[in-house]
Amino acid sequence: MKNKSYHQSDKKIKEDVCAILAETPHADCSEIKVSVKDGVVTLQGEVDEQAAKKVADETLDYVVGVHGVKNELTVHKRPRKKMSRHRHQQPH
Repeated sequence: MKNKSYHQSDKKIKEDVCAILAETPHADCSEIKVSVKDGVVTLQGEVDEQAAKKVADETLDYVVGVHGVKNELTVHKRPRKKMSRHRHQQPH
């Protein structure tokens, strides 16, 4: 539900969006660039999982003054660290 009935400055919307993303699980704000023009929020950058992209988009529906969201986030799978199968043995 986009909140079209209330107007806020683009600067205020960006501040609100960044604050919300900072508290959103799965969304690493350091990897997300936020820009706002005429109440339309554009998200750009890379996130580690599809859930982050979806959460970021859906969360912004509740920001006052947002007229739309352009979610241009891409999902970048980082290789998982391999677990060592060797156990460290203590000398007897």
